[in-house]
Amino acid sequence: MALNRTHFFVISISLMMLILLETTVNFWEAASLSFSLFALLIFINELGRSIAVRELIVLTTTLTMVFSPTIVLINRPEDMVISSEDYLSYGLPATLAFSIGILIKIRKEYSHKELLEKASQYVYDKESTIRILIMLGVTGSLLLKHVPVQVRAAVFLIANCLFASVLYGHYKGGKLKIITLILGATSLVYETVSQGMFGELLHYTAMYFCVTLVSRQTIIRLRAKLAFIAATIIFIIVVQSIKMEYRANTWGNTITERRADPALMVNLVAQRFSNLDFLFGNDHLFATFNRTNQGQLISETMNYVPRVEDYANGEILLHFVYPFIPRIIWSDKPITGGVANIERFTRIIHNGASSSNISPLGEAYANFGRTGGIIFMFFFGLLFNLCFHKILDLSTRSPSIVFWIPIIFVGCLTLETDVLTVWGSFANVSTFLLLFWTGFKRLGIQL
Repeated sequence: MALNRTHFFVISISLMMLILLETTVNFWEAASLSFSLFALLIFINELGRSIAVRELIVLTTTLTMVFSPTIVLINRPEDMVISSEDYLSYGLPATLAFSIGILIKIRKEYSHKELLEKASQYVYDKESTIRILIMLGVTGSLLLKHVPVQVRAAVFLIANCLFASVLYGHYKGGKLKIITLILGATSLVYETVSQGMFGELLHYTAMYFCVTLVSRQTIIRLRAKLAFIAATIIFIIVVQSIKMEYRANTWGNTITERRADPALMVNLVAQRFSNLDFLFGNDHLFATFNRTNQGQLISETMNYVPRVEDYANGEILLHFVYPFIPRIIWSDKPITGGVANIERFTRIIHNGASSSNISPLGEAYANFGRTGGIIFMFFFGLLFNLCFHKILDLSTRSPSIVFWIPIIFVGCLTLETDVLTVWGSFANVSTFLLLFWTGFKRLGIQL
């Protein structure tokens, strides 16, 4: 019998009842753990069945906004400035509303496997197109750190052509499949080592499998999916164990002062695997949860607004317009990074060297309060749901658009940032792709 969301709901509710009966945790904590299991089951079920990008976004959001905060609240509630009831009575419904918005069935869906089969047939004779994407991607990557800030976003988008070429190459097959995969992996590893930022490596790898596993001829067994999840969890645990030490030895006072130290990273990883008692010990596992705990900054926001800072009363809505105004025209356009939000809506002074932020959940609360924030998160999720379906609609006429889905949506996996970052990433890539597609078509090149 094939399992569906109804079965997962029953399993999750059963877990919640068991937790409430057998432990001392409160209702909100039990409900949060239950929903976290539901989000995981939904993703595991869809992996290989469909392009599970939306489910991956929900899982990532749930991990950082619900699951990790709950673990911290149960084990060390003093790390959060408000109680579990105060935080989770907003954080859980807001995450749930976002999840419903992005996953709700709004129309009859296409077969993702059939769309990918058409795309595979389409790129069969597009070897020259793939080579152009590789050339643009490599050139953009090399130039990215050397161009003025006014055009850096455009060059970054060009650099992303390299990751699009990986899927083109995968479905073209042959030597290009190997070449694009090696180039894409090399680029990700280089950025990871040079910047000490591990998110892109994890996100693009996950997106790659979300797409390519759909095209397998045989059904992916549950144990293979669980192995994939387990490998991801181990990767996160290892990353969280070395990240701070690696950055302490390779980061300067500003982003431009970061340097690469491959030997140090290899040594740190080797040290962690040689001491499994530390790596999987309770103290480090808790520290891992705490570092992925976005609820800490959200709770700071909830404690600060409106007690100290008034509600922003909808200023967040302007963030949906900002991405369409080029910085070359508006040099003072608000920037991403978190400094403005954290210093306005919390008591914290941002150090400027990290990208920590209060997240869309925190921004939604800071603008509209509890009820308004929950409603906003539903429509925020629904917006991306509609956009996802629009892209699938377009792929029926231009099949290779499905290969750009990871690049279009990868910014949505960083929901620990802010609305401007998440929506801006989606809007900028989509606008770039539209202009890119049109320009190449006029040159007689079919993407």
